[in-house]
Amino acid sequence: MMCSHTAISTDPTLWTFIAFILISISSSPLGIFLVLRRMTLMADGLSHGLLPGVAVAGALFGHTLWAMHTVGFCVALGLACLTSWIAQRSKLGTDAVFSGFSLWAMSAGLLIYRHCDHDMHLLTGSVHGVGASMTGAMALVALISVMFCITQYRVLILSYFDPMFFRIQGGNPQRIEMAFLIVLTLNLMISFQILGTLLGLSFVILPALTMRIFSNSIPKMCVGASTIGIVSSMTGLLLIPGNRCGMGIVFIMGCVYACALIYERIRGV
Repeated sequence: MMCSHTAISTDPTLWTFIAFILISISSSPLGIFLVLRRMTLMADGLSHGLLPGVAVAGALFGHTLWAMHTVGFCVALGLACLTSWIAQRSKLGTDAVFSGFSLWAMSAGLLIYRHCDHDMHLLTGSVHGVGASMTGAMALVALISVMFCITQYRVLILSYFDPMFFRIQGGNPQRIEMAFLIVLTLNLMISFQILGTLLGLSFVILPALTMRIFSNSIPKMCVGASTIGIVSSMTGLLLIPGNRCGMGIVFIMGCVYACALIYERIRGV
């Protein structure tokens, strides 16, 4: 992420391999609940909401990771809450409102970040910045995500499949949705270092969509989505050199998704 002219090795390190494994374990199961709850457009708006926050932090504090993570997290979560509040009161519908805000947030971030427009790491990520401290932060977020999915599994399922019974039991759909958005934002924030703000959502969405085709069991879908993320990561890191490996990994996951769609079509004929 640094706008530096220092020569750095383009070979992925052990920390990079570990980081992608952690992202797969952390983000992909969240994507299953996103797909089931039909919140993928909300996640897209959340991902693009990181861009203006990170750009503002870069303009004010330079390329300081803690500032980018903190400001990006706050701005993205704030935009997601604001957009959700507006969507509930607009005749356009949730999908339309989030699509509009997603495009607006991306354009705003690109305008703010014009002072370093030669650096594409903000958008597509870089494997260079991954070290022990960053990997440790990813491990912490992965632990939070896994514990959230395990402890809130029943609540997440019940609030989607039977919201009326969930309310009768004293559940608060808004509260669980807010908690889910916070965990999702944490994942997007911690992964933009190596995936960028444009590709960070890929590990959340693509493996989940693929597994939704192959299974109706949520535990199997979660395990399968993480496995797709890990295998795609290892393949991309080993076959594609330099900064392009992040884009290559996403391309591989997209190919797997395309094959799943073809399989679904053939099976349905």
